Amino acid sequence: MHALQTRRTRLCTKSAETHLTPAIVGTQSPRPSKAGTHDGQAVRNSRRSLGQRQALKVHTINTILKLSKTLAALIALATVFFAAAGLRYQEPVNIERVCEDSPPPLINNFNSCSLVDQTLDFLEAEGYKPVLLESSEKNSGLLRKKSSLKILEVPNYKMNNSTGPAQFSFINGRLFAISYFPKASDAVFERHPASKSETLTVKHLTNHQGLKYISWSNNHLETYITWRISRFS
Repeated sequence: MHALQTRRTRLCTKSAETHLTPAIVGTQSPRPSKAGTHDGQAVRNSRRSLGQRQALKVHTINTILKLSKTLAALIALATVFFAAAGLRYQEPVNIERVCEDSPPPLINNFNSCSLVDQTLDFLEAEGYKPVLLESSEKNSGLLRKKSSLKILEVPNYKMNNSTGPAQFSFINGRLFAISYFPKASDAVFERHPASKSETLTVKHLTNHQGLKYISWSNNHLETYITWRISRFS
């Protein structure tokens, strides 16, 4: 009988273990499924990608702003440069405008600003045969207009009871100066003293060969000649 009780006790114990096992198993937390893990990783990847795109966008905007500032600085510098160059190469006088005003007479009824053909006709009417001593042209270019220089010479020009070569200089076809190399230079110098007015200058000079001469020149056109030589020669 003792053996029978022992057997019943074992059976009850086994039965109790059998009933307790499902309860214990039921209290364990369920393991996440593979699909849930993949969804979480996708969310994290999406957030990371969004952050990278936003950072790239900010970087792009900053780069554009820097380039814009650099471009604006270059444009401002170029503007200043061309403005300075324009002032440096701006013609000091307008020849046509100067000649439209009352150009001063030079000497012996020759008016400054006279055209080449007018001067030739006048000299030939006086019995002279002028020759072309010099002719040069400058083509137009950057900040430079086309210009020409011509010098006519009369070898035996007569003035104030003296003879000698006379040179008639033209800038862009306009007479701007007459230079006279008289044999009796002292007498001519005494008759035409050196002077300067607002529009006309008379000079007593000596060339590189030691020859004395006198010149009459239009001040405004002479200013243009000096500017042209200093800028483009």
